[in-house]
Amino acid sequence: MQPKNELIRDFSYISGVFKYIEGYHKMGHQIGRKVGDMLELIVLAKIYSDPELAARLIVEPKIYGETGAGHKVEFGFFEDFIKSPKKPFGIIECKKVGVEVTKNIATKDSLLKIAQGESIFNETSPSWFKQENKAFIKLTVLSIEDDVVKISIESNTAETTEVTASKGGTFKFAITEDSKVHALSPSSDLRNIDGVVRFCRLFKLENITEGVSSWGIYDCLTGPQTIEKAKQASLVAMDARKLVDGKWGKDDLAEEEKSLLSILVLTESSHWEIKSRKVITTCIDHNLIVPDEIVVEAFKMFEAEFGLADILPLITKNKYLSDERVSSTINKLVKDYEKCLFYDLDLGSYVDFKYIDGKLKVLNVS
Repeated sequence: MQPKNELIRDFSYISGVFKYIEGYHKMGHQIGRKVGDMLELIVLAKIYSDPELAARLIVEPKIYGETGAGHKVEFGFFEDFIKSPKKPFGIIECKKVGVEVTKNIATKDSLLKIAQGESIFNETSPSWFKQENKAFIKLTVLSIEDDVVKISIESNTAETTEVTASKGGTFKFAITEDSKVHALSPSSDLRNIDGVVRFCRLFKLENITEGVSSWGIYDCLTGPQTIEKAKQASLVAMDARKLVDGKWGKDDLAEEEKSLLSILVLTESSHWEIKSRKVITTCIDHNLIVPDEIVVEAFKMFEAEFGLADILPLITKNKYLSDERVSSTINKLVKDYEKCLFYDLDLGSYVDFKYIDGKLKVLNVS
């Protein structure tokens, strides 16, 4: 398949992966935890596509550093792990940062109550919004019958619609980078929105009591904890580099002089702020992005092969190693996308990694 056009922006935004898994609704929080596992499966399948590299793989080894600390990483590569467990020639870590759905600060300790005939008018004005007016969504309760609320949804750029919601139903208010406002009913998903979503707010029908509907408001935050993951991965690379090659900095040695190569593989990179990206590109030899489309395609392939209800326990490294159905499915994905599997943040191009002459090497895709 042809290389993907990986979306790199100077701001963090809601990833294509989150837009897809949000459509699972009640299973979304469970599948969300599996995105990182799927990333590891993709990397593991790529390693096994190179028999020489796979023969030197240790899964989840403890990597030692100059400080004396031991660091657990996803994949380590050794010429002789038994004789020289402190001398890896390559390490690969995988990091996944998701969207945090959190209670809106203005209504953190309360619910908004709307009786029949009443409305709530919610607006926002992010600094990047290009239109003169604020973005807004207006929810009007038209009727309340038993456990069902009929609502009118009005917003800046979406047509006014009338929909119904039961307890637990969620309306979504999203803004894409072109400043277009999207109002989504409980039966609509973020995956239906084209383009980059920079803002998303949820309105969840929490309760209906005595003819009054009570609503919780939630915001989608893109990875506020990413700097900690960036620092963690950077420390591992620097600490191990100092012990193996005698240098802290990745630029203190030429590429051909390095005995150890450090790689960090990311998914949902759109959640990483610029400062977090700078931390990892300063300290880690190669920082590779698996594009959102490929992670989404992996989930689609698992759904088609195993059925949605059965995929969660299959998305593990152990299952790749023990279940031929799992390995063949993910191997096919890696083969299909071999020319566009990893996007190098520093190089701005697609790359591959291989075992060559006793070293882990990152090469431009030809």
